Amino acid sequence: MSLHKKARVALVGLAVGAMTLSACSAGSLGSSSGSSGASANTTITYLVVNEDTSVKTATAQVAAYNALNTGVTVKLDTRPAGTDGDNAVKTKLATGDMAEVFNYNSGSLMAALDPAKNLVPLTGESYMSTFEDSFKTAVTYKGQIYGIPVGSATGGGILYNKAVFSKLGLSVPKTWADFMANNAKIKAAGIDPSSRHTATPGPPSCSCWRTSTTSRPHSRTGRTSTPPTRRST
Repeated sequence: MSLHKKARVALVGLAVGAMTLSACSAGSLGSSSGSSGASANTTITYLVVNEDTSVKTATAQVAAYNALNTGVTVKLDTRPAGTDGDNAVKTKLATGDMAEVFNYNSGSLMAALDPAKNLVPLTGESYMSTFEDSFKTAVTYKGQIYGIPVGSATGGGILYNKAVFSKLGLSVPKTWADFMANNAKIKAAGIDPSSRHTATPGPPSCSCWRTSTTSRPHSRTGRTSTPPTRRST
């Protein structure tokens, strides 16, 4: 297996989480060691922002990958956040000193890294079919995809008060019209139909909630932008 291919294997393993990951172009992907007759080991570097959450997530990803795989070892490196970090990424790319795998922003910021020159296209990888088209658009440059999501996801939902629904003989709605009809019946019974907060006296019939976490794209030699979040109503 070539060095280029081994770096791809590491990329896929690290990406089982959810942010944008990018990889450097062929020819700079990792270093290998080992003598003839012994299987060579490839070491690649994974560059992330030096913020606590990013480092903890990346550390867990690297540890899990290294524990399950042989032949490729991933080591973690960090860079500053903000403008200093952005300048560091661009400088490393310009000087050929960039890590094999790194996190960065998607969209126009990723495009400014000249992906066709500096990053490995991932368009033909089988796992691309598992990602939302809206995300792939954000990490596409001149027809090629250069990033995958890595990190945490964003989710939301509606929690229903079983006691209220049972008392009023209601069923969990399957359409918006059903949802609004339930609200009208609940309001007529003198109960707050819905709420985004729990500070008011008495439980509402349903509560809307949303969790927010950062998701960034990964580039093999690159970090891409935050995929769209989904909101509950």
